[in-house]
Amino acid sequence: MQFYDTSDIPTDLAKRSFAAGITRIMPNGAAPLFAMSGLAKKKTAVQTEHGYWSKTMVFPSVTVNGIQIITETNLIVDDSSQVRVGTILRFQKAYGGTSVQHTTMAENLLVTAIPDSTHVTVERGFQGTTAAAIPDDTQLVSIGSAFEQGSNAPVAKAVAPARVLNNTHIFRDAWDITGTLAATEMEQGYDSVSENKGDCTAFHAMSIEQATFFSVKTSTTRNGRPFTTMDGIESLIQQHAPTHLHEAAATTTYAQLETIVNPVFDQVTDAMSGNARTMFVGGGALQVINEIGRLSGSYQIMDGQTSFGLQFKQFKTSRGTFNVIEHPLFNSNDDWKKMAVVVDLTSFDFAYLKGRDTMHTIINDSSRATNGVDASGGVLTSELTIELKNPFANAIIYNLRAGAA
Repeated sequence: MQFYDTSDIPTDLAKRSFAAGITRIMPNGAAPLFAMSGLAKKKTAVQTEHGYWSKTMVFPSVTVNGIQIITETNLIVDDSSQVRVGTILRFQKAYGGTSVQHTTMAENLLVTAIPDSTHVTVERGFQGTTAAAIPDDTQLVSIGSAFEQGSNAPVAKAVAPARVLNNTHIFRDAWDITGTLAATEMEQGYDSVSENKGDCTAFHAMSIEQATFFSVKTSTTRNGRPFTTMDGIESLIQQHAPTHLHEAAATTTYAQLETIVNPVFDQVTDAMSGNARTMFVGGGALQVINEIGRLSGSYQIMDGQTSFGLQFKQFKTSRGTFNVIEHPLFNSNDDWKKMAVVVDLTSFDFAYLKGRDTMHTIINDSSRATNGVDASGGVLTSELTIELKNPFANAIIYNLRAGAA
């Protein structure tokens, strides 16, 4: 007898994991590293005059309005609407040389309250970082969020669409929508509920991606409950391979770049993968790498050509190959635009607490209990950590500003 089983399911019909869904929906979006994880085995820790609607992803940040001293916890900011309670903000201190030390290069601040539109209350020196005086007009950028066990649903976030007229364009995130809007008919192809859910999905993936690079491990209590955060790639490299954190010189030559990145090949994680690394870069760093490539050789423009220029997405050294990927997240602020993060994908994994892979909890669904609010929504919750099995096979280059011959 032929039994009907899972092998009979057509390709891509079966529901994918959250990370694998991100790969299909937005492979060039704000969370490429997290999306890649959806393609790998998971580990377990026990949209004449044309009008259209356009949405631009928001990279949360606040700008300090007035100098903030080390002990100040009620920060005056230009606009607090982009952040929420639970957001972790990063103050990037001034670079002070070629050797970057984790304890002096940044301060992380946890948003604990938002009194009004121009103030945020924070916990200074969060995640064991060192508090420092923050200059006026400093941009504090989000590096994700963190919540304690059993926390209440966070404030929902969504990207508001803008109408464009042109001549012939324990990560937790919530979505919610009023009953009236859900029942209102939209133009063909537009579903307000699905749109709101999609925004929530993007924010959730981006939050995980931010923390994957920049989070710092801590274990404490909040609101009387256990509260933990994970180490991101930066912190793990700092702890276990601090010589692999580099600040670029004012100009960078090919020889200097090779000297910086070559040590990542001193350690081999998987002999089957060969000497290849993935380099996630901001737009500025990508320009510098391309400038180095152009200045390292010569090319001619022949008569009849209708295009010119060079575009490099890969470069090689005497010891290995680097596949360069421009990371949208890194283009969210001036510091990260000049950053390059070298990742040995064979040494990197996400590990989910058993049964805590991304879960969607419905609030006020018609088939479930209601709290009386004329709205419905949901909360995405993921509980995971990362493994960086070989920190010495990874590296970070800060402040890439210009290339040289």
